[in-house]
Amino acid sequence: MIYFAAKLLDRCAAGLLLAVAATAPWLAGAQPVISQTGWWYVAGLAGSLGLAAVSCVLRREFLRVPRLVLWSVILLLGCLVWWAGQPEPNFPTVFSAEQWAALKMLVPGGFINVPRGLRLAMASALLFGLLAAAHLGADPGFRKILLGLVGWMGLAVAACSLCERFLGWNHPSWVIVSDGGERFNAAFFHYSAAAACVNLAWPLLVFRSGKPTNRAIYRSGYWAGIVATAGLAWVAVAFWEATSAKWVASGLMLFGGAWFLLDRFKGVGPKVVAGTVFGGFAVALLAQMFFVHALQDRRDDGWQSVAVSKFESEVLDARLKAMVAQRGDRLIPNEFGDRETAWLATLRMVADQPLLGDGPGSRAKRLRLYTNNGFVNSFYLHLQFAHHDLLQTAAEWGLVPLIGWLAIWLIALRACVNDAVYSRGLLLALLGVAVHGLVDFPLQVPALQMWTALLLGLGVAPRQRGKQEPDGPRQGRGETVRLRQNR
Repeated sequence: MIYFAAKLLDRCAAGLLLAVAATAPWLAGAQPVISQTGWWYVAGLAGSLGLAAVSCVLRREFLRVPRLVLWSVILLLGCLVWWAGQPEPNFPTVFSAEQWAALKMLVPGGFINVPRGLRLAMASALLFGLLAAAHLGADPGFRKILLGLVGWMGLAVAACSLCERFLGWNHPSWVIVSDGGERFNAAFFHYSAAAACVNLAWPLLVFRSGKPTNRAIYRSGYWAGIVATAGLAWVAVAFWEATSAKWVASGLMLFGGAWFLLDRFKGVGPKVVAGTVFGGFAVALLAQMFFVHALQDRRDDGWQSVAVSKFESEVLDARLKAMVAQRGDRLIPNEFGDRETAWLATLRMVADQPLLGDGPGSRAKRLRLYTNNGFVNSFYLHLQFAHHDLLQTAAEWGLVPLIGWLAIWLIALRACVNDAVYSRGLLLALLGVAVHGLVDFPLQVPALQMWTALLLGLGVAPRQRGKQEPDGPRQGRGETVRLRQNR
């Protein structure tokens, strides 16, 4: 009786996670409706972990989660509890508060309107969902269903965006899919999120584990489906204005295709894959730091220190207010690089509060203290997002919580690299959102946060080596040759 009760609880926990994954891009976009639907996602993710925990109690076992991941989650939850007990940070100057209110009236669809309590609760729920996915992800059947569900939902986002563009479809403002190039409407906010949604999802279908059947007709259909899936994803991304999403989609396809072909004919070891992945990230981060350093040294924006910003706030506010009044409906022009300017301001915020920040969402209210640039201080996207998720996490959470997040990411990526035969698609999906996060803000959008948390949970999940994957094992030709030689 206890065994069947525990099994039922596990299935209910899995059902809640699958429901969250299925509805995320449709009910958790960047629009104000997240203030209502957010609590459903908090209840779903937390409830899934609660059911899994009760099942473990009945079975007299612990959650199947790596110890380092568990301690990292406890650290992050402790930080969220600390921020929940602290007063909410206020805008540092009069102009910053007035400008924020004016922009929210001008582009209400361009803001993620989440109250601080709900924002902290959702961050906690993401960690609960990650633990639940890690525990349930040891089951190959659940793992396959969740990966397929996220993949197909991502393609549905791509298809809806194409229908909206060419067939004139309309959709509610809270759906994550949208297309458009106007900077002062909700569509502009959404296209980057929708592009990131597709880049996160399509590798799960294109590079899924398992091999096609030996029958020629089914094998041809298998490869035709892969080509069609990749083509739909790339075409959808290509029609967005988000240039970064196009580069991410193209880079993932080239890297994934080269890896697949090399593995089929020669065999690629995990050290080569890990070196390529982490080496690429290191080069990208060094290049970005070089651009920021060049901006700070050669094109100074007039910022001196936080103390000066507070002391001269009235003078600086009057200057920015005059610039905003003169621009009409246009942005304040920026003579520097847009993203580099935002990165520099965010780095200054990290240096001001290195260990522990003011919590998720605090960058928007405190940014005025770290830059005098008119563009960053007047454009709603750069006010909310650093266009660099790693930097924004360091600024809002602090370096200590950032170490906890990086530990989870590294464990997941390492596990996927070492288990590449079955986890190639999962690895490429995580790489897609991580690479996009170096130049945009996918990990600040609620729907993508939930998908990424669930995929990270699958990445760190212990694998049941005694059971065969549902799709069956797949070996590259190089591996098969070596096995025959050893025999």
